[in-house]
Amino acid sequence: MTHKARFFDGKSTASNNLDLQIEGNSLVGISADGKRVLEWRAEDIIVVHRAKRDEVTTLSSSSDNAVRLYVSQSFYQLINRMIPHRAKIKRRFLQSTKTLGFIIGALTLLPVGIYYSIPFLTTLMLPFVSQKWEQELGDMALKEVRRDTKVCDAKKGRAALNKLFSALNVSVETPPKILVVDEREVNAVALPANTIVVFNGLIQFADSPEELLGVLAHEWGHVSQRHPLKSYIQRTGLSFSMLVFGYAGGFGGAAGVTSALYGLSYSRSMEEEADNIALNLLLKNNISPEGLLAFFKKIGASGDMPGVIPNYFSTHPPSGNRAKLIEKTIKPQKYKQVLTPREWEELKLICK
Repeated sequence: MTHKARFFDGKSTASNNLDLQIEGNSLVGISADGKRVLEWRAEDIIVVHRAKRDEVTTLSSSSDNAVRLYVSQSFYQLINRMIPHRAKIKRRFLQSTKTLGFIIGALTLLPVGIYYSIPFLTTLMLPFVSQKWEQELGDMALKEVRRDTKVCDAKKGRAALNKLFSALNVSVETPPKILVVDEREVNAVALPANTIVVFNGLIQFADSPEELLGVLAHEWGHVSQRHPLKSYIQRTGLSFSMLVFGYAGGFGGAAGVTSALYGLSYSRSMEEEADNIALNLLLKNNISPEGLLAFFKKIGASGDMPGVIPNYFSTHPPSGNRAKLIEKTIKPQKYKQVLTPREWEELKLICK
């Protein structure tokens, strides 16, 4: 039996969809063209982030800790049961965590180590994070995106996208950057420094401009609350001096940073906060929230196939309560048209 997973090699921002299977004491990943992209011995697997409920578990390898493998919770449980010597993985992870905790504690003092273990304190610290550091982190990620993927910028399609996002009337000092990349995945990624990366697969998946705009509004909710930065800090355990005084280098290069940002998985509270911001923006500007609801229903249905992790939900945990919240806001009224049929057609062709 094989299971689907997303894999980042740590060298580029592009991800690979792999079929995972267990062979003896090893975890093997096969690409769509049949190549063995990944072959990890059980004792080399490192648990970077343990899944909670419907979230994904992030794995890496002691032989190359820049790589990231995102697996479903059900497959992680299968690894626990089926791979021999699984206890070695747990011991290795615990030993790595203790070693890292000792180093951080020695360099940044015990209170800072405690801070990284408590998400609430991370939120309190965000206002003190250097803007220069955050901008460098965002610029580093964008540079890597532009290098490794085709950025779609057809003139008429770009004009339609700008018009679509402007319908939200977001007010910020730094204008938001929205990049469209020619990737088939149904996904959108919020990055630090007011940036959203939209995959062409998402644009093609959307049946209406309101559907796409609902997703953009949701991603803007993440950006406006600095969720990408907060999650990145929590996952990577950056030192206090780097956050306050600003230094984005030294973390495995741009590829390592971008892979980590691409694979961030938000908590349910963050998802709900982004939903609320999106709904407020849509309703305040008389834009139908039915598009966002339709998107959640469609991508939720695409996850009914056994072993498949929808790319969007692999980093945005789903919840039936979120759909119910959106449904309650829909009223029988006339909402404004955000794009003409012709403009929507041009946006669909932005990568041509």
